[in-house]
Amino acid sequence: MALDGDEVRSAAAELLDAGAHEPLDAMRHSASHVMAAAVLELFPEARLGIGPAIRDGFYYDFDLPRPLTPADLETIEERMRAQVAADHPFERYEQDRATALAELESAGQSLKVEIIRDLPDDDATVISFYRHGGFTDLCRGPHVASTAR
Repeated sequence: MALDGDEVRSAAAELLDAGAHEPLDAMRHSASHVMAAAVLELFPEARLGIGPAIRDGFYYDFDLPRPLTPADLETIEERMRAQVAADHPFERYEQDRATALAELESAGQSLKVEIIRDLPDDDATVISFYRHGGFTDLCRGPHVASTAR
């Protein structure tokens, strides 16, 4: 079945419930960062898309070298638990557009580069990132204080 652009936007809007439960949304979005970090540990060549909170949880778009297996999911979950136990703080930092693009291009994160390039100039004077432990991601936030809180 093919969907046109309006149908896709409508379907996405049904999943998102932005701002309805802000503390819960921050926790869910933070969990998506923890998951992305775990996936990158398992697949360093993975490219990251977006990872928003949605009405019933969170997700992250990944471009992976192969489909995930049930064993991969168990490993990802174990690595997520380890990050939570480590209680890494979520730290925000900002860069100008050119520096952010160079950093993401160097990291091979072409999907993130595309996101920044698609931003209107007024929205791209300052590009924000969040990091926890060794993981850094392009992000507006919000996040919880740390991986354990």
